[in-house]
Amino acid sequence: MEKNNYLNIEQIHEEQKNMLEEIDKFCKREKITYYICGGTLLGAIRHKGFIPWDDDVDILMPRPDYEKFHEILKKYNYHLNESLIFRSFKYNNLLLPFGKVMNTKFKMETHYYENEFDNYLWVDIFPMDGLPESNKKTEKIYKKVLFLRKILATIEVKDEIIENESRNKWIILPKKILRKYYNKKARVVRLINRIDKISKKFDFETSKYVGGVLWGYGPQEKLLKSEVTDTKVVFEGMKVNTFSCYDKYLTNLYGDYMKLPPIEKRITHQIKIYRIGE
Repeated sequence: MEKNNYLNIEQIHEEQKNMLEEIDKFCKREKITYYICGGTLLGAIRHKGFIPWDDDVDILMPRPDYEKFHEILKKYNYHLNESLIFRSFKYNNLLLPFGKVMNTKFKMETHYYENEFDNYLWVDIFPMDGLPESNKKTEKIYKKVLFLRKILATIEVKDEIIENESRNKWIILPKKILRKYYNKKARVVRLINRIDKISKKFDFETSKYVGGVLWGYGPQEKLLKSEVTDTKVVFEGMKVNTFSCYDKYLTNLYGDYMKLPPIEKRITHQIKIYRIGE
């Protein structure tokens, strides 16, 4: 499929469903716990599959399983199969603080950002970490992580997007200066390591509360670890894993999550996908 023959959203969903199925098989075989989360979980509960306008898949893994996932795939030369490769900053092949399973048969073009390693159809793999019992300390952790993520996002945004789509024109110059400062990979890696270190401050195994800290929405992700037990939900005709407290999780994140958002909020990542070699 050539560049001028991009996949439509239904075709993207079909390929991502196939990727999720392979990840599910891999995790079952290797005894790795995972949970669909975020918009993917919302889609499973509200639509029994993808949110119609969504274009990615989100997976959380308890930190020990997340690290095990890395260790095993390193032995397999980072591949789940012939076309699915796992990239992560831990392997030095992704400039993001988490991991992505990518389908190397499908090239991706993005509207907003540039990242030399993030260029295939993907599934996001995030760690679930421990959180303190204190809500104030929890808010402080998320505040730090979200601030550093904003810096990382600014680094990756294309110059022309900063020029043409910044809402406040006074912010253009500071953003360009920030991008220039972080134009060396070593500085970006240090920033990513800071995000990872903050996220791992509270050990998953010994914490009473847990959540998706590293790339989460905010303190509203905080869950009692005793309630984070495995259950199955239907997603595009197959059964996939998530946590049994999904109602509390989705309510915390979206409020009345069964209600559709207004049309203007039904947005995608503005990506273009095409098959390589056709």
